[in-house]
Amino acid sequence: MTTTGVGHSVHHPFPLFPHRKNVLDAACRTGYGSKIMAIAGAASAIGVDVDPESIQLAKTEYHDDKIQFQTADVCALPFQNNTFDIVVSFDTIEHIPNGDVLIKESWRVLKDDGLLLISTPNRHFGSPGRFREEKPLNPYHCFEYSIRNISGLC
Repeated sequence: MTTTGVGHSVHHPFPLFPHRKNVLDAACRTGYGSKIMAIAGAASAIGVDVDPESIQLAKTEYHDDKIQFQTADVCALPFQNNTFDIVVSFDTIEHIPNGDVLIKESWRVLKDDGLLLISTPNRHFGSPGRFREEKPLNPYHCFEYSIRNISGLC
């Protein structure tokens, strides 16, 4: 696996990937990313989020025959193995106490030749000078990953 990207640059090339693919948007919040998948030509996009209010807003805001939204925990996905061509999770893993579970669940629901795309703030930029065991500067982050940390989870 190759890990690249700094900051949020990974968001920009994404619309090139989902054409005719079945995509899971893990922790979709209000559905914006799921809608981008549909516009980019995804065969289907399913957005899941643990917050029922976010899912309700997503259903209201982004209706499209190719998009579904449902309440679900990204660490216990309600899908069979080998279901999706692509799993995306934007700026979520840093909010989860056990980020490795998100990655394991994503791999489980991905097809063998699938693509897992995760974005997260780089610890070296978000909390510079902080030791790994120290709490991140952002109070909403459970953990911030460096490229080495997140690569080790994959």
